[in-house]
Amino acid sequence: MKETNFEVYNLITLFLDDDEIASLGRLVTGGDADIRHATEEEGVELRYVYYLTMPLAPARRPPFPTSAH
Repeated sequence: MKETNFEVYNLITLFLDDDEIASLGRLVTGGDADIRHATEEEGVELRYVYYLTMPLAPARRPPFPTSAH
């Protein structure tokens, strides 16, 4: 499943236990200083990546015109 999600949807799937979910939650809600500290502890490069997304479905069409009476 992990490989399929990446190959088909370009999504990374994480299978996390309770402690890992808690750690991810702290990382996501942490401030800049917390994130910088965590990356320094782990020895990883900090970089910002921006994703632009759009809906997968086409835009909603306006209703069909009704006949004038």
